Amino acid sequence: MKISSPAAAPRLLLVLALLALACGPLDLARQILEGLAATPTPTASFELHESSIWYVTKEGDDLNSCDSPEQACLTITEAVARADDDDVINIGAGVFAETMTSQQALVLTENLVLRGVGIDATVIDGGGTRGGIFMSSDAIVTIRNLSVSNAVVGAPGNCISVRNEASARIQDVKLENCAPNGLEHLGTGQVTLLNVEVTAAVQAGVFAGGEMEVQGGRFHANGTSGILSIFSGRLALTDSLVEDNVGDGLTLNGIDEVSGAIIRNNGFISPNHSGVGVGGQATLTNVHITANDYGIRVQESGELTLVGGEISDHVKVGLTVAEGASATLTGAVLSANGSIFRDTSIAGQAENKGTLLLVRSLLTGSHNGAIVNFGTGSFTLRETAVVDSGGSLPALVNYEDGRGLIERSLFADNHASAGAIDNRGILSLINSTVSGSDGNGIMAVSGSLSLSYVTIADNAGIGLVSQTGAAAVARVENVLVARNGLEDCQVSTAAGVVPLPLSGVNIDTDGRCRFGLTYAPAALLLDVLADNGGFTFTHALLPGSPAIESATGTCPATDQRSDEFTRPFGPACDVGAYEAGGVILSLPATLEIPTETPTPEAPQQPSLTVNTDTACYNGPGQGWPYLLTVNAGTTLPLVGYGFQPGWYVAQHPTVQGVLCWLAETDVTPNVPLETLRLISIPPRITATPAATKPPDQDPRETKTPQPTPCPTNPNSQQPEC
Repeated sequence: MKISSPAAAPRLLLVLALLALACGPLDLARQILEGLAATPTPTASFELHESSIWYVTKEGDDLNSCDSPEQACLTITEAVARADDDDVINIGAGVFAETMTSQQALVLTENLVLRGVGIDATVIDGGGTRGGIFMSSDAIVTIRNLSVSNAVVGAPGNCISVRNEASARIQDVKLENCAPNGLEHLGTGQVTLLNVEVTAAVQAGVFAGGEMEVQGGRFHANGTSGILSIFSGRLALTDSLVEDNVGDGLTLNGIDEVSGAIIRNNGFISPNHSGVGVGGQATLTNVHITANDYGIRVQESGELTLVGGEISDHVKVGLTVAEGASATLTGAVLSANGSIFRDTSIAGQAENKGTLLLVRSLLTGSHNGAIVNFGTGSFTLRETAVVDSGGSLPALVNYEDGRGLIERSLFADNHASAGAIDNRGILSLINSTVSGSDGNGIMAVSGSLSLSYVTIADNAGIGLVSQTGAAAVARVENVLVARNGLEDCQVSTAAGVVPLPLSGVNIDTDGRCRFGLTYAPAALLLDVLADNGGFTFTHALLPGSPAIESATGTCPATDQRSDEFTRPFGPACDVGAYEAGGVILSLPATLEIPTETPTPEAPQQPSLTVNTDTACYNGPGQGWPYLLTVNAGTTLPLVGYGFQPGWYVAQHPTVQGVLCWLAETDVTPNVPLETLRLISIPPRITATPAATKPPDQDPRETKTPQPTPCPTNPNSQQPEC
């Protein structure tokens, strides 16, 4: 029943009570009077209503009922004052400069939905004198399809603030010109951002001090960080764009997870900032961090885990790890970093003072060396390639007291005249190759260098340099040094210098190493550096090479390439990083001997089937030329799996010799992943062989999340969100 005026309800109940006293039972009169006492007195500005939906428009009036577009309120403040738990407030187009209350912000303490008609149409404006939206208590609030702008500090500040146990779901919203932050979450509730844009905040775009999930959206041109997670923060960020912020793109000091994001062009206005700063525990998966001032900086006590993705094109260092911090990178690409530091003592790709682990990663195209490991640092390279480093700094410098382990890895085609590896600390190389440097291969300046099953070949300068002999080299075991430009080794023979400590069988090609076993380069039958399987290139031993099955002593379980290429293949291991022969496959415990000669079956040829229309690229994604769209149902010969995870590599359907990189999620291979070769990432090129007209949009491209339609309540016929 809808009552016609605010005073009508108590007057009607009073009349009924008097009639009951005069004519009816006393119990009835008592019940009516109790109801009268419990009846709330509404404010003079609105009527009692049955609807849970309120309306606000620029043409409205706060004296209206506010329960329909025709009877809308004028201000959001009035609609909030009338609303109860689980009510919806629909806000029309226009700029709503709320006069607010004494708190100078739109305070929400009930479970409400605020819904505008679009981020460019519905604007809640603080006008530079008021705050934005303030949520507290245990309110559960949804905000959709609107903008909040021009909020100021102390009113209580921020375009959106979340405190206490309040929770919020904020979708298709823009926050602009906010002070101090765009959104600040310091409560214990959950805050979810879906397709939210935050720009031009005085400080951080988002200040996360609690549980927060962010999907999509853009965080740009803010005064400090795009998103700042403090020690109490728990941030999960997916598929977002963070760019052009004055400070760090992301500052991760909580326990934070980031996946599929693009972090670019941050930290230039205020120098010495990075795409990502880590002071807590951060896990980054397939994140592209590019063209910031620094790439990633892991601060003291910070812990970084990075899987896939790239760190590229930074003017300063791609990755720095502070003393007391740690970083583990798997399947990552560090590329073209350190342009401002060319020909200095600062590395381009990575500087480590803490603990650094690189697994199956690629460091390429650095402007000044690749890795510098300081005296407090400890690093491990495993199945990793360090190639094409420029500048005057060696590809690796390990300083005094620094510790390093390089196993199943490659240093190749590095351009510093000083050489590929400069060791002054404690360094071990096992099952690894140093090849093609413009300068020397390995320089044992001081400290302790250990070489086991290492190939040092085709460097323009000297293969192995040690002016102090055993004082800087602790071990040379089953090492192959061949075809280096100036000489294979330069080891001092001065009085008092102890010769290199040799064990096993070591081979050179000019006698300068004094190994005792020398072969002419042609007689050694050592192939050029090439893709012989595994995760890094190797120098294969050709049939008949005297290095085959010549090693003695301890034999590693595998060669440089991977666990599939086990040692020994034959009665003894081969000298150097490569084990000649096929892949040893594990056999069943019991061999079944057939009673009849079976008809031989051709081995299954690897192939894949396309599940959905997908883009074929010349490399792993949109950074490489688009070739064509491969239709669902197409079957292609499968070449291998990409060095960058997430991509299968198949033959082009129409052009011989051209490869298609296809998203792993869009195809089904007919063989297990572990049986495939790893395909190196090709250089970025502009040619597109036989390219057809690209689609308007990549079929796999991550799309900006679209507003989710609200379900309709079958009883009220009203939206439920």
